[in-house]
Amino acid sequence: MTVPVIGLIPADSVRWTSKAGVAIDEVHVLEEDIKRAEFPKEVYGLQVTGDCMRSLRIQHGDIVIVEPPHGRIPRNGDLVVVRVGDEVSLKRWSMFGDTVELRDGDGNIVWRGPSEGLEVVAFYVGWKPAQPV
Repeated sequence: MTVPVIGLIPADSVRWTSKAGVAIDEVHVLEEDIKRAEFPKEVYGLQVTGDCMRSLRIQHGDIVIVEPPHGRIPRNGDLVVVRVGDEVSLKRWSMFGDTVELRDGDGNIVWRGPSEGLEVVAFYVGWKPAQPV
């Protein structure tokens, strides 16, 4: 199976460096790479920039496989592609009341604020390392 890679996703600061959803590459994946996907026909890849997720083994140059949320609500600890204003990033989600904390792979808070105005663009379902592990 091949998965389209549609852009870059920062894993450091909250910013977006996409190519407007147009496939720029593709990556071959095995079913085991996307076994967590609820909608396997809709998965796509984003190439990671930055090293803030390296403690989760996700490094600069790797491809994260994600799927649209389809109304799914993130739970604490979910790895999500989240939009804050005009910027999008790969972060770990935590919510306390109406306050959301976006964390890096080490658990450091990189953004905190109200849930209003945040959009979960996609959920992480798998990963393909740039280099064999």
